[in-house]
Order: sequence, then structure tokens, then C-alpha cells
Amino acid sequence: MNEREKVVAEGRYIDNGYYAPEICQYCHQCKAEGKGGPKCCEHMGCLYSPLDFEVLRSDIFTHEQRVLFFTEMLKLGKISIDMCWFKDQRFGPLNCMTLRPDIDKMSNGDGYLVLRARCAGRSVVDLQYFMEEVDYPCINWNPEKGCMLSQTERPAGGRLLKPRLMEQNDTRYCSCEQMGEADILEHWAKHQFLMYDVYIAVRDLDIK
Repeated sequence: MNEREKVVAEGRYIDNGYYAPEICQYCHQCKAEGKGGPKCCEHMGCLYSPLDFEVLRSDIFTHEQRVLFFTEMLKLGKISIDMCWFKDQRFGPLNCMTLRPDIDKMSNGDGYLVLRARCAGRSVVDLQYFMEEVDYPCINWNPEKGCMLSQTERPAGGRLLKPRLMEQNDTRYCSCEQMGEADILEHWAKHQFLMYDVYIAVRDLDIK
């Protein structure tokens, strides 16, 4: 067994992500009985990292160009604006009266706006997802085939799902461990003025 085969067999990090299709075939979070697990594809879409986008990795783009890029990208309907909590564990970046993003709270680190793969049946601006108890599958997920994106096309949150082969009662299954989420959110913290302006640009659009 060569080194790459060992990496694949063990589900270790390779080529900017965890790659282990031999383990993923036993996935009980994505495919078991047609239902996803509480942390996986049928529950919600994966987080994108700012590092997924050349427009944020490179310094040659202006703020206005970045706002335009993400506005047009969101209009395609495959990615949504979501939120996360930090200092304010109840409302995060939202104003407690309006439940809309508040740039002062975002700047204070109460919570942040982030991008993730859109959930089917949800809006592109999806800040109240956490209030719902119903699962909405990722728009890129198929119950028979799993993720329809290639390994390199997937958001960082998807590439950083580490497959682990488990066995219970003579049944083999895959249980993924989310790696690197704190780093992804820390990267988004640096782009909150941008995310607020993108939110303003798309909040009233009727994007199917």
C-alpha cells in the first residue's frame, strides 16, 4: 500500500481536503434510510471559507468589486448568507429588536455573517435557519449519490469533513468529524464590512 492509498484508507487530509470514498460508501449520515444525520448534508449546507474565493484571497480587488462579485454569485441561487454566534450566544450579529444584521454587533464580535451552500427550500438570505426545527437538505445533495459537487468544488466545510469508519453490531458505517470550523469562522471575522454590504445588496431580491 503506497502513501496515497494509506491516506485514502484512513480518511486523512489530502489535496486540500479529506478524501476517503471507500469509507464514505458506508455513510449513515448522508444516506441511511434516505435520512441525513444531525450534522450532515440533509440537515444543512456546508460552510464556505473566504479562502474558497480568489476574490478574497487576492489583494487586487476593491471592496466594491468584491461586493459586486458576491451579489452576482448569490443571484445564482446556490449559496446563501447565514450567521454564527460568538459573544452574543442568543442573537449573534442580529439586532435583538429587528432580527436583522447590525454592523455594530458584527464589529463587536457578537456574531458574524458567513456564506454556506444553500439549503433547498430556503431563501438566499437565511439568517433565521437556527429558529427552525425542520431539516432542509443542501441544494447540492442527492439522497442516492450524496454530494453532487466534486472534491475540489465543495465548500471548505465539506472538504474538512473527516470520514471515520465505524462498526456496530456487525454493521459498518461512516461517522464524519467536522474539522477546522473554528478556523473558517475566524477567517470570516475579517470580512464583516464586506458581508454586511453584500447582505444589503441582496436582502430584498427575490432569488429562486
